[in-house]
Amino acid sequence: MKYWYSPFKFRREIIEELKTLGWEEFHKNNAEFNSDIVIFYDTPDRLSNNSPNQLKKGFNELNENFKGYKFISVWRILNSIKLDQNNFPIIEPEEAVMTKIMLDANKLILESYLNIELISEIKRGEIDSLYFSRISKILSSNLVNNFLNNYISLLEEKTNFEKREELVKNLIDEKNNFDMIIESKEKNIKEIEELLNKHNLNSSQKENENIELKNKISAIKLDFENSNKSLLINKEKLNKSENDLNVELNKNS
Repeated sequence: MKYWYSPFKFRREIIEELKTLGWEEFHKNNAEFNSDIVIFYDTPDRLSNNSPNQLKKGFNELNENFKGYKFISVWRILNSIKLDQNNFPIIEPEEAVMTKIMLDANKLILESYLNIELISEIKRGEIDSLYFSRISKILSSNLVNNFLNNYISLLEEKTNFEKREELVKNLIDEKNNFDMIIESKEKNIKEIEELLNKHNLNSSQKENENIELKNKISAIKLDFENSNKSLLINKEKLNKSENDLNVELNKNS
């Protein structure tokens, strides 16, 4: 069994492929390191599941703590890696964009990667000394322009979808408000009827009790009128939300 260690997080499919090739991951807590353990790393774009800080820390660990160990860039021993015409891993346009931004902000990562390449064991091809040039070449190609155009289109679609979602939410809110006003209006009508009935049944009672009932009826009538006004306003809002949604849907159909 061959053992490997890396300070970087590799994707699950890479770890699984290494197992099928007879490589077992070495965990620092299990035992002491020995020189038979191979230290794996990879190109920065293929380590994009690591943060810039993790990359800096990882490459620094390789440079400081593993002098005398055997270094291998993991892509060089995997069978599933697609290579370009120069026998280096193909860099997808989106990865090239993100990696270029990351390396411009963290130049030490590129420098550390190239230093490790100089002392690593080369199983196939040459040292990846032109790594940054490979990224720059991809960035100047039509592939990146297509990627950026597609990315912009996706952003626009996402924005349109979120706008439609907001319009639907507004429509539902206005519909709920409309229903609440209708319910309040029906409640007012019922209260008025009950008070009128009570007023008629107690017409022989004292005058001040009747006055109190009349005042309650007047207050409810005022509330009823306000509900009517709110109903009209809310209906206009509801119609506007429906129209906005229809316009947006027709625009994107």
